[in-house]
Amino acid sequence: MRNQRLYAKVPVVGLCHGVAYNCGIIAQRMGIPREEIDFVCAGINHMTWFIQARHKGKDILPAMKETILHYKHIQTGTRRSPQDWVSRAKMLREFGWFTTESDRHIVEYVPWFQNDDHRDLYEYREFNQENKEKRQSWYGDTGVTAQQEEAMELVISHEAASGIIEAITTGREFVFSANVRNDGYITNLPRNCIVEVPCTADGNGLHPHFVGDLPTQCAALCQTNINEQLLMVEACCEGNRQKAFMAMLLDPECGAKLSIARQRQMFEEMWAREEELGISLLK
Repeated sequence: MRNQRLYAKVPVVGLCHGVAYNCGIIAQRMGIPREEIDFVCAGINHMTWFIQARHKGKDILPAMKETILHYKHIQTGTRRSPQDWVSRAKMLREFGWFTTESDRHIVEYVPWFQNDDHRDLYEYREFNQENKEKRQSWYGDTGVTAQQEEAMELVISHEAASGIIEAITTGREFVFSANVRNDGYITNLPRNCIVEVPCTADGNGLHPHFVGDLPTQCAALCQTNINEQLLMVEACCEGNRQKAFMAMLLDPECGAKLSIARQRQMFEEMWAREEELGISLLK
């Protein structure tokens, strides 16, 4: 996306439904109508932090954190629900802040959960695969069922694209969460990275909101992934294979599980496979 922002001839914004979806889940579990809560979330995609929550002007962030820490986790048959707060509650307890992503996503961005002490999290891999194999998982985001595919009624969902188009076309303001280049919106993250912040769309285009500093520990956790992302962008732009491998070495999960030698072996195996498919672009 960084390259798209630099070279695209049209405005570009990155969208993820994680913030909108999790705001709804939290409101539901707190017993408050979603439309009555003003959330502010900021960070990077899949590691965006709830830094403000207000209900009718009252700060409910402490109550939100208590709800998360004491919520009785759901058991779906032999599996936990992907919207459980097990891993994220542990991070909240240790770091003091809650991230927007589901447990099955956040474990991909930190080094502590997908190891021998947390084998139960491997079930999320099966869940992800099952989702990809079901058309309903895609239709669900549009607000319709697969059975309605022949006569879909257009309805708004928690996906933001239609709201953005309407706002730019009609001038009616639409506030959503967006991934944009960090032109000073989060002041303790690099200016050349992509951050996720609140954004307003209207007849004049897209307007990211200024956030300021994230809590230091939240910025530090984001930075571990930004390092990897920026290096991979350089690898692609320069056609530099070694930089691509260095980016892998910086990945928190790879570093928690694998030695340098094992990562090199995996990298070469993946590289060879991509060359077979004719999609390798780096030297």
